[in-house]
Formats: sequence, structure tokens, C-alpha cells
Amino acid sequence: MKQLFTWTQTFCLMCLLALASTNLHAQDAFWNETKEGSFTPKGKREIVPQKFRLFALDFEAIKASWENAPKGESFNAPSSNFIVRIPTPNGTMENFRLVRTQLLSPATQESSGMKDVRTFTAQGIEDPTATLTVSFTIFGFHGMVQ
Repeated sequence: MKQLFTWTQTFCLMCLLALASTNLHAQDAFWNETKEGSFTPKGKREIVPQKFRLFALDFEAIKASWENAPKGESFNAPSSNFIVRIPTPNGTMENFRLVRTQLLSPATQESSGMKDVRTFTAQGIEDPTATLTVSFTIFGFHGMVQ
């Protein structure tokens, strides 16, 4: 009987799977579920849903991690190998394929004082109809799942 995988191939596959699961676990570490009252809101809450979950975000850590995302256009997101996990409106954590997109030309970003703005687009994996748009600015993380 012919052996399908050598020991080396099996070991390499196991290492790859372990690395992938470590990366996804690391993505979860950016988001820590918290309770209302554990922080002070920066402004007045205009909308208070009846049912919701609150998360604290390690902004500097996620910002540093996402610097490694491949650059591309939004239509490149479905083929990206850079996987991120995001809390979604239905209360679950879901995986998205992420690319770093550039909305402004480098010259415009530099001259307008917005050189630190980063924008990203992602496509849902569990729900391929879901799209994620995120920006990092001096004001923090701004994201929307549609």
C-alpha cells in the first residue's frame, strides 16, 4: 500500500495548522468582552440598544498587527490570506479576509496631515455576504460590518 504523506510532510502540515490556530487565537486577544460601567464613555450615547455586548479593544496591538495585511483593492479581499476575527452585530466572533486599502493618495494623506490614517476592507468567511470596512485614525478604531 502506498503511503500518502511522509513523516516530514505530516509534521509540516501540523506546524502550519498550529500556526494558523495561534494567529486566530491572537486575533481574539485584541477583543476583551467587558461590562457597562467598566469604562467612561467619551461622549453622550445617543443610541442604546436593548440587547448588546461590549468589547474593549487593544487598539495599539491590533493596529500593529494589521500593518502586516497585504495591500490591495477591496475586490482583492476574498482571496486574501490575512484572516482577522471581529465581533459582529449578531454577537458572535467571525473571520474575515482582510486587505489594506488606500482611499487617499500618499501625497494627499501627507499634505492633509492624515499620514497616520489606515483603511482596510474585508470579506466574511463564515458569511461571504458580510463585508467589513475599518479605519484607524488619531481618533481610534472605526469599523462597520454590513
